[in-house]
Amino acid sequence: MIKIKKSPDRLILTNRPLVLGIGLAIGILIVAAIGLDALFSGRPAEAGKRALVLAVFALVFAVFVRQVSVLFDRPSQTVTIRTTTVFGRKDVQHSLLGLPRAEKEQRSVWGRNGTIPNWRPVLVFPGGEKLPLTTIFESGPNAQTAVTAINAWLGRPKT
Repeated sequence: MIKIKKSPDRLILTNRPLVLGIGLAIGILIVAAIGLDALFSGRPAEAGKRALVLAVFALVFAVFVRQVSVLFDRPSQTVTIRTTTVFGRKDVQHSLLGLPRAEKEQRSVWGRNGTIPNWRPVLVFPGGEKLPLTTIFESGPNAQTAVTAINAWLGRPKT
C-alpha cells in the first residue's frame, strides 16, 4: 500500500508492505507456538525442526519487510530515499535539480499463466540515468500511483 502526503514544498511517498508483514508475523507466531508445544510435550526433534522453520520465516521477514519513504523537498532541492528495516534506517539523498520525470520500469516474471508484468517506480535524470525508488517490482498499482504523484508534483505531463 502506498501513502501520499503532498504540499507545494514537499511530497512524501511511503510504501508499507502491511499484508506481507502481518502474514509473516502470523506465520512466525504459529510456528513458534507449534515448536513450543512440541518442546514441552517431550518431542525435541520436532521442536528442532520447527526452530529451523522459524529461522527461515524470521530471515524472510528481515529481508523482505521494509518500509520505503521517498521525500521530495523543494526548499532544499533534494530527494531522500529512506529505507527502514528491522536492522535500522538508511537514508540516501540525491539532488532534485534537473529531475525531468518519473516513470515505471518493467520486469516480467514467469507464472502459471505465462508472463506476468511487474513494475517499480524510477526517477529519470538527465542523460537517461535511472534511480529506482525501491528494489522490489510489484504487480499492483503502486508504481503507477507513485509515478503519477511524482510527475504531478514536478509539474510534468501524465505518463
